[in-house]
Amino acid sequence: MQSKLVRLLGFRLILVRLVLFTLILLLPACGTSNGSLSVTWTIASSTDASFCGKYGAASIALLVNDSSGNQFSRVTPACSAMSTNIPNVPEGTYTLIAQMLDAQGNTISNSIGPFAVSVTGGAVTTQNIDFSATAFSSTPGTGTLTVAWTIENSTSAEECTKFNASNISIQLTDASGNAIGAAHINPCSVFTLVMTELAPGTYFVTSTLVGATGQAVSTTAGPSSVTITASNTTTNSVDFPASAFTFSSTTADASS
Repeated sequence: MQSKLVRLLGFRLILVRLVLFTLILLLPACGTSNGSLSVTWTIASSTDASFCGKYGAASIALLVNDSSGNQFSRVTPACSAMSTNIPNVPEGTYTLIAQMLDAQGNTISNSIGPFAVSVTGGAVTTQNIDFSATAFSSTPGTGTLTVAWTIENSTSAEECTKFNASNISIQLTDASGNAIGAAHINPCSVFTLVMTELAPGTYFVTSTLVGATGQAVSTTAGPSSVTITASNTTTNSVDFPASAFTFSSTTADASS
């Protein structure tokens, strides 16, 4: 009888230890949860959705990168929605960049951001973005340049990840080779950049894909000659083939 009692007590002790061990394993999982990112936008400080049509905006491209500069999400909700929610975002710090798109998916505004946002598990983080009128408009008598790039003839964000390309660096120079302002840095996965209010004339464009810390990961495409005319949009297209990512210190022309 005593032997059975000892065995029973021993079994219960083992059972209690197993339950405690299981609870210890489950506690960290129970304490961790995802949050969500709510993004709202205004145009000229207005929430009037009719402003989307006024400026020719069909949708908005929202790019969310994690703290390492890697793309976490890219969504393109309708401009007229004036808000969207990105669910299941792991707790942490992110950057948010936005651009307005027309019905064909072309960018029609400057990039707004990056905004630093901190997401907390189980909570909603809200970020508002305002597109001022000047983000769309251009000065009369000036022209617009759109630079569109592809990787292996594709606009898939997976191509950027494949070659560790976080951003693209685009430098505009005049006919004499003098830089027009600083290089434009845009997320690789956006695949378009719009430069407005350019004086009519001949320019040259060079483009280089760069990593998260700014180091070049491709050869430089260009310089490509472009001609800007008043009240018109000129498009410069460039493709980075796979061979553009196996480069030496010599600059090569990867443009199409």
